[in-house]
Amino acid sequence: MKAAREEQVLTKFFTIIALAGAATATAHAEDTPAPPATTEAAISEMMPCSKVRTNTGTPASTENALNNYRLKFEKVDDASFKVFDGELFYYIDFYKNDEGFHSLAFNIRFEKIKVGMKEINEWNEKRRFTRAYLTKDKMAVLEMDLNMEYGGMADCQFQDNLYVWLDSLGRFHDTIYKMN
Repeated sequence: MKAAREEQVLTKFFTIIALAGAATATAHAEDTPAPPATTEAAISEMMPCSKVRTNTGTPASTENALNNYRLKFEKVDDASFKVFDGELFYYIDFYKNDEGFHSLAFNIRFEKIKVGMKEINEWNEKRRFTRAYLTKDKMAVLEMDLNMEYGGMADCQFQDNLYVWLDSLGRFHDTIYKMN
């Protein structure tokens, strides 16, 4: 899916470059000034997410992002959202210091699991961007942190991280419940 999206973006990019080149050649041929370059604006318009909009790690900017992705969620408090994914729900928690919001974390807890520490450790051994652990109450937890310091991240980057989280969430669910 990602390769198809990249191919679409590249095809549109090269089409825009070709059209801009043709317009410039025509403009010079008629001795009229070339139109201003709008390649970056055209690229941001054609992409499903924008390099311009940023998620700064605040609840408000993350709320905008979740609305853009048409995710169902509710605000739990000033530093947490509950996001619904079918029958599952997970949380997004926001962290701040004296300088403002600096990170956020996706997390979910599962009860009545069918695995132990061995499977949790195997998960952590094989995965890079999420971490799992068992609580003292024997609940399995999956977490993923995003660093939002220094202005947050571009919308596309946030979207990619959200996809990593959702993919990991589904795989973790299947792992801890040993679905056959």
